[in-house]
Amino acid sequence: MPASRGALAGELVRIAELAQRRLVETSNRIRVAREAANVSRTDLANLLGVVHMSVYRYETAKRPLSLELIERIAFHLGVSADWLLTGKGPMHVEAAA
Repeated sequence: MPASRGALAGELVRIAELAQRRLVETSNRIRVAREAANVSRTDLANLLGVVHMSVYRYETAKRPLSLELIERIAFHLGVSADWLLTGKGPMHVEAAA
């Protein structure tokens, strides 16, 4: 039996809330990593080639984050992209010997 429209709408709301919660968590980790690296928003913006306000929006979950952007942020802050996305594993990337 097909799901009702109400059930589908409820599931879509649940998925959207989960996606927003994950975006907020990733955004918070970006801020933590930037502060741990002692990098200002302006400096990170310059490294990424964006304006200062964009970094603020990334850190406050007001702008979506692409995987490419997360990888670039991770590279410039010396942290793991996996950690930025999930919070799992080590925050910092080991330097190659």
